[in-house]
Amino acid sequence: MKYENPKIPEGINTTREHPLKEFAILTVGIFGALIIAVFALGWAAQWAAPHVPFSYEKELSQRFFKDQSLDKPNQQIQDWLQQLATRLVAVEGLPPDMDITVHYQDDDIVNAFATLGGHVVVHRGLLKELDSENAVATVLAHEIAHIKHRDPIIAAGRGVSIILALTALSGTVGDELAGKVLGNAAILTSLSFSRDQESRADEEGLAALFHAYGHVSGATDLFARLKKSESSLHQPEFMQTHPGTEGRIDAIKQMARANGWPMNEPEKPLPNFLR
Repeated sequence: MKYENPKIPEGINTTREHPLKEFAILTVGIFGALIIAVFALGWAAQWAAPHVPFSYEKELSQRFFKDQSLDKPNQQIQDWLQQLATRLVAVEGLPPDMDITVHYQDDDIVNAFATLGGHVVVHRGLLKELDSENAVATVLAHEIAHIKHRDPIIAAGRGVSIILALTALSGTVGDELAGKVLGNAAILTSLSFSRDQESRADEEGLAALFHAYGHVSGATDLFARLKKSESSLHQPEFMQTHPGTEGRIDAIKQMARANGWPMNEPEKPLPNFLR
């Protein structure tokens, strides 16, 4: 038997593609897989979040509200807001274990938001834009509807899914971002809801307003007042993630007409300490 040592052809284990092209293809593939993972995790979180016990939400939010000054404002205003919210809860049909706590923030921010654990925060700047109890009730009923639909935990779940995807891509960046987003303040004050969630909360809130007052006068007052701000660089926070104001006003009027809910009845004045 004759042994030979053949010469191996040059480049047999190399590709003819340029290394930069291969790198670009690999990078696109990784980011494509990441995007798919984000969407998949987001969908899974949106499905699973409403099944999280509400008691867990309350536990998650408890430390934040104990540590903050939200519970130390003008007590008279906060008590009035809480009483109004309790009245609305009774007509919105929340589950027995789902209670609502309203916090009044004494600052000029034009905003109100619902967050985890059944907490609703109302800023003085928003109340200054309103002329009647009915208008305030519209805002509260809308935020209570978000909590009833479990929108805060769904929004938090979407945020966590993005963090998981970023952590998979870069442990350092992911861990740093996770620390910021999963901090109590970030979870509780930075949640944003989809336009579908906002529209559904409008519908639920309007129905609650009718059952509480027998009419829906005042339901569009806030939006009419803030409509002019949409073209301003300093748009109120309350309007930034909500559907277009004009369309929102039209939808409220259409729903009122469809259900035979009066919109031109006298509105209940604000208490003297809010004027």
